[in-house]
Amino acid sequence: MLFWREITPQIIPILFEVWGDYMVGMRGKRNQLMNLINKGLGYETVMFGELCIAQHPSRKTLDIVREEGKGLIIKRLDV
Repeated sequence: MLFWREITPQIIPILFEVWGDYMVGMRGKRNQLMNLINKGLGYETVMFGELCIAQHPSRKTLDIVREEGKGLIIKRLDV
């Protein structure tokens, strides 16, 4: 059985949905998840609405820029 690290030489970013404040019952779980990603694992995150993109600073594969009126511009880094 192959593991992901054997298939790709790079660590891919983590994309996941984070519910907004309107989901009152999920606030605690959301905060725990974001603390794990940011503080526990040391990832940097970019939010776009409810989409969160997390990358570890030592293994960035995407350049993510937020542009006014255009949303996110995402470019693959050559690493």
